[in-house]
Amino acid sequence: MNASVWKTDRRARRIFTVAMLLGLALAVFSPAAHAVSSTKVAYVTDFGGGLSDPVSPPGLPGSSIFNNAITGAPLPNGGTYNGATFTDVPIGAIDSNPATALSSYDTVLLYEVCSIASHPVALGAINTFLANGGKVMIFDSDACAPTARGAADWSGFLFPFKTTTPGPVGLGGDYLAVVPSSLTTGLVPGPQPPDAVGDANVFTSFTGPWCVSITGQSDVNNVPGFVEAYARTPAGGLAIYEGEDFWFTWKGTGLGPADLAHLKQVFDLVLAQPFNPDGLPAGAQCPIPASGIVLNPPSQTLFTGSTATVTATVKDAIGNGVAGVNVTFKVVSGPDAGLSGPGTSPTNGSGNASFSFIGASAGTDTLEASFVDSLGVTHTSNDVTVDWEVPIAATGINISATEGAPFSASVASFTDPDPAAVSGEYKATIDWGDTSSSVGTVSGPTGGPFTVTGSHTYAEEGTYIVVVKINDVDFPANNATTRSTATVADAALASTCATAPISSTSFSGPVASFTDADPNGTLSDYTATIDWGDISSSSGTVSGPNGGPFTVSGGHSYATTGTFTITVSIADVGGSKTTTSCKVLIFGVVAGGNFVIGDKNAAIGTAVTFWGAQWWKLNHLSGGAAPAAFKGFENKPGSLPACGTTWSTNPGNSPPPPAGPLPAFMAVIVSSSISKSGSTISGDTAHEVVVKTNTGYAPNPGHAGTGKVVATIC
Repeated sequence: MNASVWKTDRRARRIFTVAMLLGLALAVFSPAAHAVSSTKVAYVTDFGGGLSDPVSPPGLPGSSIFNNAITGAPLPNGGTYNGATFTDVPIGAIDSNPATALSSYDTVLLYEVCSIASHPVALGAINTFLANGGKVMIFDSDACAPTARGAADWSGFLFPFKTTTPGPVGLGGDYLAVVPSSLTTGLVPGPQPPDAVGDANVFTSFTGPWCVSITGQSDVNNVPGFVEAYARTPAGGLAIYEGEDFWFTWKGTGLGPADLAHLKQVFDLVLAQPFNPDGLPAGAQCPIPASGIVLNPPSQTLFTGSTATVTATVKDAIGNGVAGVNVTFKVVSGPDAGLSGPGTSPTNGSGNASFSFIGASAGTDTLEASFVDSLGVTHTSNDVTVDWEVPIAATGINISATEGAPFSASVASFTDPDPAAVSGEYKATIDWGDTSSSVGTVSGPTGGPFTVTGSHTYAEEGTYIVVVKINDVDFPANNATTRSTATVADAALASTCATAPISSTSFSGPVASFTDADPNGTLSDYTATIDWGDISSSSGTVSGPNGGPFTVSGGHSYATTGTFTITVSIADVGGSKTTTSCKVLIFGVVAGGNFVIGDKNAAIGTAVTFWGAQWWKLNHLSGGAAPAAFKGFENKPGSLPACGTTWSTNPGNSPPPPAGPLPAFMAVIVSSSISKSGSTISGDTAHEVVVKTNTGYAPNPGHAGTGKVVATIC
């Protein structure tokens, strides 16, 4: 080529003018403060000595980008440039150790890898490096051979692309558009030093989220395209494609210095570009989408039988919509795979064309749109998806519970016709019908059926309406509501006897204790009835703290003595009932005083004499013999004393004993010591027992009062 002559007539015929480019309004994005910088760079090539290769084109091998196009001198292996350390990592080394070859680096520089497709293992490792958040810089993507005039095969790259290959020695070339960003600081549209853009490898098609930084046009073939572009991964990885010629720069000629200065500027910007995050225009919002066609919306979810519409936008190299382009839409996978058509093509004045279709089956359709430009190059859009849903069908499940008792139960079941549906796609809420609600748990195998379970505690018995609402998390319109019944039983009551085993004929005190399995029970919930065992009954009094335990008490006067069965019946207002019974020995007392026996005669089952002329002989006391004058009856006090107190009386039968008959079961004082002082006899009340009396008693000491000890009072 004649490097000093610019083809002004060709520039005049360019389909994109500098004036148009300078008028393009593009947003400027700044890198985030905490972005990662390139500090450890793996220098990857597949020929020559790498960084330190001293040979420059047109000599061979010429494998050092620094010697060829940046500084004019080789960089030692492990050398530092602009704060980054560069290390040779031959592509064969990555083939041999794909898992570890790149583990020490934050950036990979691919330079003149002439046959990238013949290294699928290495390319896979580079893809993983990029996907995990690394930075990949691609320089000179062509197939290297001057006579091949073919583009290298980058179809296996994480973001596949194809480019033109003008040849190893280009003519002049222009930047058509420069997107303002940290990648393009100081670069402007217009003519560039010969060979840099003149031999640029520009994008012709791509797959993935590429964004353009610079568009250009070579004088070799007058094909405009994307000279520099970038794409990022969700993890923050950044791929930068730089298509300008970084090899045949004719170092040492008059042409070389201008090229070297320009290419050094471009290289320095690419190397300095932060990543993770990068601060560059993002994804579908790129000012100029590198594919030339964008398909939207990225995803949508609809019911089967409804209509999905996608819209393709075709833009030229400077971001303007292109009218009159015939677009082909195609469902590339999913239940409607193979469906295709032109939609509303050709594109309208905004560059838009739409395609609509009805989904008949559940599943996910993936669509692409494409057009063929005037050079016969096919431009393919990004993929978009349509998720087709069939409405879920749900049924409520009746449940049974007990008040106050926590429970877990299934409250609804539902099906989704989608065989790939999983439980995590749904959420459920449960209204328990008692003014409370909770989140339900959805479970079930892939494809269903699914079950909604929940946990709750009803405070009171009764019947409640349970309402379950089920929603598809990704598609809220796909929902169902069920209604079922919760039958809540009254909690069970449990009771035990609380009556003392013996009592006087005037009974007063607790007769039963009970608990309610409902921890919320209150006193007003319960009623109690006491059957005293003598054909009489009365209401009991319930006492105790809320939640229990509770006590039933009552009072009653027995007309006779003996053993009686007291039965207590307790009812909860909610319907639960409980009954308990126990026996009580009722004893009587005599008027005017009490009979006495000795403490050594007081064991249960002992036959005793509690009245008679021989009392002092027949009763034995641990404190010594009783006075002969004591016949067995005391009259001070005249009622049954408390244990531990003393009593007194007069000798003989001067304190007149009761006339009789005596109670069948009678309380008797047990004394361990009795003494006489003057005309007064006194003793202690060591214990009190119940004696079952025999017949034959009379107030005369000659008619002894006898019986058997049957119980201890105190």
